Amino acid sequence: METRGIPSGKLRVGFEQEVNQNQVVDNQRQTLSAGMTQPLTETLLAEAGFDHRNFVDRKSANQIDSNLISAGLKWKPLSRLETYVRREQNLGEADPTYPSQTLLGAQFNLNSTNRIFATQRISSSPITPIGGAETSGVLVPQSTKETAVGVESRLRQNTSLTTNYTMDSSLSGPDSFAVLRVLTRVPIRSGLSFDWSLDSAMHLAGTGKGYVGGSLGFTEIREDQLRISVRYELRRRDTAETILTAGVVGRLNAATTALVRYRTAENQVTGIGRIARINDGQMALSVRPKKSDRVAVLFSYDFGNGNSFAPLRNAMDTDSSPASVNLARTDRLSMDGLIEIRHGFEFYSRVAAARTPGIYGGSIGGSKVGTYLQGRLQKSLTHRFDIAGEVRWVQESKIVRGAWITGLEWGTWLNRDFRIGLGYSPSGFANPGALLNSTAARGGLYMVISSRLSGIFDLMGGSEKSKSATSVTAKSESK
Repeated sequence: METRGIPSGKLRVGFEQEVNQNQVVDNQRQTLSAGMTQPLTETLLAEAGFDHRNFVDRKSANQIDSNLISAGLKWKPLSRLETYVRREQNLGEADPTYPSQTLLGAQFNLNSTNRIFATQRISSSPITPIGGAETSGVLVPQSTKETAVGVESRLRQNTSLTTNYTMDSSLSGPDSFAVLRVLTRVPIRSGLSFDWSLDSAMHLAGTGKGYVGGSLGFTEIREDQLRISVRYELRRRDTAETILTAGVVGRLNAATTALVRYRTAENQVTGIGRIARINDGQMALSVRPKKSDRVAVLFSYDFGNGNSFAPLRNAMDTDSSPASVNLARTDRLSMDGLIEIRHGFEFYSRVAAARTPGIYGGSIGGSKVGTYLQGRLQKSLTHRFDIAGEVRWVQESKIVRGAWITGLEWGTWLNRDFRIGLGYSPSGFANPGALLNSTAARGGLYMVISSRLSGIFDLMGGSEKSKSATSVTAKSESK
C-alpha cells in the first residue's frame, strides 16, 4: 500500500507471506516493510526504508530473524543524466536473499534511441533465492561483486540491442563476461504482442564459462475481460536450464472471474544425465456481485511437485540408490467467504485443507493431511475505528491434535484502504504457514496491518465497487 502521507513525498507499507515446498526447498518467509521517498530539491530525491523478515528453513531446521535498514539518494542534475547510490544494512543476521550491500549506478541518454549505463554492486554475501525454481531454472550467479558497463540501442521501433561488460566476484574468484542481448517486442494488434530475446555471453576471465540463451513469449489483454501470458526461457552452459510459465485470467460474467496458471522448471546437467524438474500450478474461481460486496466467495486450488532423475549407479557399488527420485504431490484446496450482515458489520470465513508428502516424498510415513478453519467478525464503531474478533482452528495432520486460536482486536483506519490495529491472543500456533498459507499469533499482544478484503474476490483486479470494511490480517508478532 502506498500513499502520499507527507507533502510531495510518499509512504509505503507492506506485508508478504512466502511459502515454498518442492523437491529442492521447504521453507517460508514473512516480510513486514515500511519506506518513504522525499524530494529534497528539484533534482535530488531521498529514500529510506525498514524491512523485518522471518525466514524458516525446515530442511536445515534453521530460522533467521533479520532487520534491514536502507537509505539512498537519486540525483538527476541533467535531463539526460540520472545517478543513484543506495546502502542496505542488516542489523544482525542477514536473510539469505537480502545481504548487506552497496548499490551504485548511472545512466546517460545519448538521444531518444541510445543510452549508456553503468552499475556496481558490492555485497557481503551472494544473493540466494529461496523458491527452488531458480535452482532448477535460469541460474542465479553466486557473486558478491558485480560490475556492468554497457550501451543500449534501439535498432528499430520494436527492437533494442544491449552490449555490456559484466564482472562477477564469487568465492571461486572473479569472472568477467562480454554480453550481447537483442530484445524485440512486436505489437500484432491492440492488446496482443509477441516478444523474444537472444543472449550471448563470452567468458573473458575467471574459472566460469560463457553461456547462450533466449526467451520467447506473448501477452494478450482484452480490456477488463481476459489476460493471457506465456513465456519460455532457456540458458545453456554446463547445464541446460529452462522455465516455462503460462497463465490466463478472465471474467466469465459480470460477477464471476477465473484464473489458471502453470509453471515448470528443468535443469539438465550435461555429461551426467541428471535432470531436476519442478512443476506447480493454481486454479481459482471467484464469485462477487457486480454492484455490492454483501456476499462473495473464492475457491482456490494449487499444487506442486518435483522429481530428480539420476544415472544408474555402477554395478560394483555396494550402496543401492534409486535411478529416479519422485517427490509426492502437494495439494491445497481452500474456500473464502464474505458476508455483510448489515452495514458496517461483516463476517469473513476460510476453510482450507492441504496434503503434503511425508519423508522422502511419501515413501516413509505417507502423506499428511492438514485442515484449517477461520471465522472473523468485524464491527465498525465510527468512520475511523472498529473492533474485531477471530477464531482459528489448525490441525497439521490427522495424528496431531488440533489447536484453537482466538484473538480480539481494536483497529484504526488511517485512510480508506489502510488499517493498523492492536490485538491480544491468549494462545498461538507455532507453524501453520508451511502447511496452509496462514498466519497466527504466538500468543499475547500482536500488531495487525490490514487491507480491505473484498479485492481478493475479483481476480481481474481494478474493480470500482464499493469497498468492504472487512480486512485480511497480516499479523506481525510484537517483540
